[in-house]
Amino acid sequence: MKSNEEDSISARAALLVSARRSLSRFPGVLLIATLGTALVVQLGFTQPDIGGMKEPAHWRLILTCILGISWLYSLSLIAERRFRKPWNTWLPLLVGCATLGLYYFRLTRISFEAPPVSFFFECGGLFLALHFFAAYAPFLGRQEPRGFWEYNKAIFLRFLLALLFSLTLLLGSNLFFAALAQVLRFAAFGKILLVLTGGILGVFNTWFFLAGVPQDFEALESSPRPYPRVLKFFASFVLVPLAIAIGLVMELWLLVGLATFKTLDSEKAAIFLFFGAFGLLTYLLLYPLRQDAKQRWLKIFEKGFFTALLPMLTTIGYTAILRIQRFGWTAPRYFAILLSAWGLGLCLYLIFSKKQRIQWIPVSLSLLALLGTTGPLSAFSTTRRSQEARLQSLLRNAGLKDGDVTIEKLSALPQSDREGLLRQVDYLESFVDCESLRPYFGKLIYGDGADEKNCRSQRLRGLLNRDPSLPPAAAFEPEPIWVNFLLASSMDREVAVRGFDDYFPSSTVRVLEPGRPADECPKPYDESPLCATQSKANFEIDLYLRGQPIGKLNLEPVIQGLMQKHFPDKPGDKKVPEETEKNISLSREELSFDLANDKGRFRLGFEQIRMQMRAKKLYPDYLRFSLLFKPGT
Repeated sequence: MKSNEEDSISARAALLVSARRSLSRFPGVLLIATLGTALVVQLGFTQPDIGGMKEPAHWRLILTCILGISWLYSLSLIAERRFRKPWNTWLPLLVGCATLGLYYFRLTRISFEAPPVSFFFECGGLFLALHFFAAYAPFLGRQEPRGFWEYNKAIFLRFLLALLFSLTLLLGSNLFFAALAQVLRFAAFGKILLVLTGGILGVFNTWFFLAGVPQDFEALESSPRPYPRVLKFFASFVLVPLAIAIGLVMELWLLVGLATFKTLDSEKAAIFLFFGAFGLLTYLLLYPLRQDAKQRWLKIFEKGFFTALLPMLTTIGYTAILRIQRFGWTAPRYFAILLSAWGLGLCLYLIFSKKQRIQWIPVSLSLLALLGTTGPLSAFSTTRRSQEARLQSLLRNAGLKDGDVTIEKLSALPQSDREGLLRQVDYLESFVDCESLRPYFGKLIYGDGADEKNCRSQRLRGLLNRDPSLPPAAAFEPEPIWVNFLLASSMDREVAVRGFDDYFPSSTVRVLEPGRPADECPKPYDESPLCATQSKANFEIDLYLRGQPIGKLNLEPVIQGLMQKHFPDKPGDKKVPEETEKNISLSREELSFDLANDKGRFRLGFEQIRMQMRAKKLYPDYLRFSLLFKPGT
């Protein structure tokens, strides 16, 4: 009994010693983690809708704290290996606080109510770059390959262990207080959980992780621990066979695609890149075993795997280049080029280099993260220049000059030119902002009177998207009126098919957007045998069964009957325009209609009819229906 008590006391003492040691090694990290946690908790108390960005000062400080954790961690390890006390403690605090203060000042110049896309790129890039920096910061200027591997293995396993402890503690605490709240019936349960969650994930998790960071870096290189058997077994008998099997399938997949001249889409490219990351992780886990003469098969796996990656990465880069030549730069294409080029360089290095230095992997990744998200060569800057040049080219091809675009000139353009300009306007406004359109469209993107300084693209969009049957002035209505008839319940039920030969549920009926041609109907016809095309100017639809026309249906009487029943006033009167959107839920019987033409009889069971009202006239927008069909008259 006494021995158990002594063991318990020694365990508590060791825990306290470990906590004090990590506090003395990383005071700045724990301080900024505690500050960030307190800010999140306070924001949760004062603003329950945390995603609302209604407290920009809080968000700026929270973001600075998030980036500061990994930054101060890296500075502390650098100072620990290069300076003596007290400089190894105070110097990282001084440098870290100064740089984070400068970054907070930079954040004050950014609007958090509508942050630009470039800001999200910057934050993501800094977050990744700082975490990659933490992987090699203690080894700057030092050639310690085994120590580098041992350090990263230790912090990786410590991170997983800290996450396991934190989530277990969080789950148990939540269950305890949830049960307690049911017994005592107190109302502060949500606030207690908020404080508890913040404390565990923000402070305890960070402190627990820091307590396991290696301290004797020289010993990691000179006296490394034996390679863990469990890790060796996992990597050798699980990861390596998986990498080989998946690699063979993906090589076959790539060859089939090349043989059938199928283009590589973004999903396949992402799968190839994830597979490369999976194989790279396997290689890094087995890296120390390369020195063992009994493990020659690792070099065979290494050469074969990275050689097999070459055609995949080349295909990704080549496909991205073709898309860029045709449609210009975008952020996904930028990162496809960047990662494929980096992967090709790394594969060639690992294949032909005799003395491989894995330190360059996180070093290069941190530099790429900064290059790709900040500065004039970033994904945002490159994409903006490319898409603005593409917009200029579209304007020149349409015979228009920058800043000299008028209502009359745009109205005279063919529909195909206006659709191309509209797509480019949509992309630039969503990716950059409305102000990026100022040099090209001038007053067409501004309001009238006191609001003329605020950029608004509704006028321009309305003009580019204007139906030819409408006058140009209709494009400048502030907002269209939407009318939506919906099926109250879409639960499956029995369908009465008496008198009809064919039944097509809504899942097999493809209704194209208004104005789209019939050749866009899906082929083959297994999943969508029935296709309908809509007119942009009226409520006529053309039906195609397995590619063959089965007639035209005029839905005008159906629509007018619904409007007269639910909106007794005529369209355009005050009753409908009072709201910008009106949803009406109806039963299945109210949305079922029998129609006929020279090809046969039809029964349409609508699930949704959506229209927009412009210039006091209704226009179709979206239809969804099931159909019963009886050929013949």
